[in-house]
Amino acid sequence: MQTTSADTLISATLLVCAHRIHEAIELLLSYDKVKEALILAHFRLKSSEVVIYTEKCIKRFIDRSSSVEKVFFSIIFNIGKKQWINAMKMVHRAVEISKIRPGKEIEQLSWCWVGINLLLNASSSNHNDYLSNECLRLSSMCLTVSFRLFSKEPLFLNRWYEAFSRLLSSSSETTPCPGIVCSLMLLNIGQIAHFCMVSYQEENEEAAALVVNNGEENKEVVYGCLKNDWMKSITSDCLTYFSQLIADRQPSSLWEVCLTHFCIDFLLFYLIHNHCTLNKLVQLDTLTAYIDRYEASRKSCECIKPRETSYLIRHLFSTYKKILITNGLNTDSEICCNGTFNVDA
Repeated sequence: MQTTSADTLISATLLVCAHRIHEAIELLLSYDKVKEALILAHFRLKSSEVVIYTEKCIKRFIDRSSSVEKVFFSIIFNIGKKQWINAMKMVHRAVEISKIRPGKEIEQLSWCWVGINLLLNASSSNHNDYLSNECLRLSSMCLTVSFRLFSKEPLFLNRWYEAFSRLLSSSSETTPCPGIVCSLMLLNIGQIAHFCMVSYQEENEEAAALVVNNGEENKEVVYGCLKNDWMKSITSDCLTYFSQLIADRQPSSLWEVCLTHFCIDFLLFYLIHNHCTLNKLVQLDTLTAYIDRYEASRKSCECIKPRETSYLIRHLFSTYKKILITNGLNTDSEICCNGTFNVDA
């Protein structure tokens, strides 16, 4: 039925009366009467036919929405269809939008956390690599934000550590997701670095208020977490995911970014010495490359804050070695107090 009538609802009603339901719905859609088309489909069509028009109407809603709403509606749409990877891709788009908006770091973290929880709903083991990479990407972002806000939000990193610990404990898998284990490794080293930074302020800047309010609590966090059951789940797979994390690393002059890079490279070197076979090492990179990367990260930190870096590295290494010994892990790399590795060990 062709019509030039301005009142599309009357035209659609006539089509319905003539039992031409599909044409009535298409007419409403052609005039952007999406809600009316959706209601008509649900009232007049079989359930198998309703699905087709429901999907078409939702896509039309998404197309009409603003850029921010479009991402949100697309995520909801893909969740409804249980297309977790597609939903995750839309989350990535939201993260990219947040990146170009200054001061939206917390928003980025929130979107990443949403994405991880979406992937946890995907029962397929094919998504494990994707989940692992996303967990590690989020935890590295948490470190960067925490190092930037450490004097204002002293427990920021600890809360994320608790969140990932809950993810690990709630997992029904016999073998823990390596990405969650990697994230706990990184957040744990971040906690130690955070504590060292607070201690540096205590000793060198006489930040009395910071010490009184946060120092003792942070100390309890660090030394209270020396015994970590998840450390027994560290394998050579962790090296693979950390290597993927740094694959597209961009240089930075920001202290918090350089310090995050240093923490990652520190863990990479530890994994190389204690959790990597020679065959695995040949597949990934040479030992020299890992040493060079670690040294470059250390020097980047020293160029920005030399005294803080020296203090941080000295205490970071000694504390982490204590954690490894407490958890019965190998320390063949002989982590030294001056921030160097004995590569001949």
